[in-house]
Amino acid sequence: MAGRPVRGQPLAWCRLRDGIRAFRLDRVDRVTATSERAPRRVVRPEDVQVPDGDLRTLTLLG
Repeated sequence: MAGRPVRGQPLAWCRLRDGIRAFRLDRVDRVTATSERAPRRVVRPEDVQVPDGDLRTLTLLG
């Protein structure tokens, strides 16, 4: 990602706010992989406030 403009904001659960949030990648200092498994949560479309109204689904392979 170095040297490239970052476009997009991944949606993830925010422990501090106890809710779904969009995170700006240009403000992320570091990422640490852990063995922790996130609990399943029900997120309704109306709970998601997407900046610019542009929402795309990302599928992780693995």
